Amino acid sequence: MKIAVVGGTGAMGSGIVKDLLSKNSKGVENVIVTSRDAKRVHQFISELKDDRLEAAVVDPADTKKLSRILQKADACANAAQYTVNLDCMEACLEAGCQYLDLGGLFHTTLKQKKLHKKFADKGVAAILGLGSAPGTTNVLAKYTADQLDTVEKINLYDAIKVLGPESSVFIPPYSISTILEEYTVDSVQFIDGEFKTLPACSGKQVITFPEPLGSIECFHTLHSEPATLPYTYKDKGIKEATWRLGQPPEVKRIIYALVSVGFGILEPLQVKDTIVNPIEFLNTLIQRNAEKNKDKVPKPKFIEETQPYEILRAVVEGKKEDKEVKYTVDLIREPNELYEGFIDSLTSMPASIGAQTLARGEIPPGVWAPEECIDTTKFFGEMTKRKFKINVKREEEWKSAVSKK
Repeated sequence: MKIAVVGGTGAMGSGIVKDLLSKNSKGVENVIVTSRDAKRVHQFISELKDDRLEAAVVDPADTKKLSRILQKADACANAAQYTVNLDCMEACLEAGCQYLDLGGLFHTTLKQKKLHKKFADKGVAAILGLGSAPGTTNVLAKYTADQLDTVEKINLYDAIKVLGPESSVFIPPYSISTILEEYTVDSVQFIDGEFKTLPACSGKQVITFPEPLGSIECFHTLHSEPATLPYTYKDKGIKEATWRLGQPPEVKRIIYALVSVGFGILEPLQVKDTIVNPIEFLNTLIQRNAEKNKDKVPKPKFIEETQPYEILRAVVEGKKEDKEVKYTVDLIREPNELYEGFIDSLTSMPASIGAQTLARGEIPPGVWAPEECIDTTKFFGEMTKRKFKINVKREEEWKSAVSKK
């Protein structure tokens, strides 16, 4: 298998590359790492010291050049910002290369789905949003929905908790641009059988997760799962598909502060005679601060203090043989030595698994949401191999039991 990783030196892309090269990935002969920064990509490859790596310098928006690079690959994992998803898909179509990304933040996902016929006619497969969330969340929903005759509700959650000492140096858990959009842009949720636009960070719920997470406040943000699940399970009668995010208090505090001073306004800003992109400025500032103050980052004593605990949860309600059934499925990431060197293993590893699935030709031509095309048994097998845990709880006639109390 030959796999290209677009944005392969970034926070998520670098993790995809590392998993592709790991002992958990079989049959990967070549990994093409693309970046807009020549110095950065060559330095990254030299650090990994693996003969299977190849560097390519390209802006994902340059579809012609990217297409020429992708002609050498069986599959492409796009880990760049979602704003270039459509460009990367165009390049993959031209190259005849299978495609995967980490999500389109709802609106872009819907645009991407419209390319289904083009991909099917060309014999090329595409998976939209196969990271942690979206992606693994969709697969958790699929696992339970496939066991039900009808599906009424799918409610998804992502809860994170850091046990180590709080750092005075802020490092975003993923793209700062995406985080700011999640905290400022109206979300779209599927409620009572229709799409509803809701304010960012609304719909707050305190959800109880297994320890050490405990009670976590979760709220709506703009996400891709509600863009596809209502269509996938329309024939099963779905009336609700929602998403909520539960981040650590220290992350929420910083993002709320950034939004309050204006970083939530994403449009370019004129500063005297110069046009400044607020996100590019902020990202550069964060990177410089992290580099210059790396000595101020607390030195953890245990691995549990170096990595966050995280739980992805799908709560699915429906009927099986006329009985009301509720499933709660948790995929759990606990700190593990396997995740050392990954910014977010729970995003990078599923994407790597998906890219390999595409490269082996296991996904039919067309543009698919994860819940439409991923084999849950194989996917869970790959995830447990990578030390993630999966817990399933099934409650039968649970509504009746509650009403009798």
